[in-house]
Amino acid sequence: MSDENKESGIKVLHKAVDVLRQLSNSPSGMSLSELSQSVNFPRSTVQRIVATLESELLVEQLSKGGGYRLGQGLGLLLQNTQSDLIAMTRPFLRNLSLEVKESVSLATLYGDKLHVADCIIYERDLRVSFPIGLEAPCYGTAAGQALLSTLPDELIEKYIPDEIMVARGSQLTRDSLIQKIKKIRETGIGIDEQDHIEGVCTFSVVLQTTFGKFSITILAPAVRANYEKEFYVERLNKIREDLMHRLNFFS
Repeated sequence: MSDENKESGIKVLHKAVDVLRQLSNSPSGMSLSELSQSVNFPRSTVQRIVATLESELLVEQLSKGGGYRLGQGLGLLLQNTQSDLIAMTRPFLRNLSLEVKESVSLATLYGDKLHVADCIIYERDLRVSFPIGLEAPCYGTAAGQALLSTLPDELIEKYIPDEIMVARGSQLTRDSLIQKIKKIRETGIGIDEQDHIEGVCTFSVVLQTTFGKFSITILAPAVRANYEKEFYVERLNKIREDLMHRLNFFS
């Protein structure tokens, strides 16, 4: 391969990364024309790049003839690169689950989706758990809200749609949710009490690690969470402290 062809291939690779970056900042999706303008590359070339990324499940089309967004393949890649972190944190998650007698999850964000990397399920008659690999709206649990709180204000507002999905009886609005997320910066604890899933409460802290930002979350039925909230918060703060010390995580 000539030096000229190598340089051309590297340039296209850079543009492919630019396409993924632009899509990660646009949860509602982007058209080919918008992508072409954003990465400053011909539309025909961007179309070929997107087609290649789509074949690898890294990008998906919103609807026939519609725009594009990040695809599920990114979640699979993310899970593969997280294997070391999962192995290191699992004993801590298991101990936390035994202490609070509830299921505990490890998750991270990519784009506007929350990706569940690991989950320790506590078996009891009434329990809550998130399946590994689950991809949910980033704002819909304490885990996503806690992770969103670490982002700049403009990204928080970009990732939360104009019309949010809430559980029956919730008084939460988009504006109040944004303010709630920003307040997590003060407390360090994300709490969602049946605002998005009726009968379910979630409590979460964020770990800023060399692998990226992750949340540790306690998932509990509201009937028990109403009595154990302070205990959950205490144990979450403790596990964050233990993990940062033991695994040399940094805040």
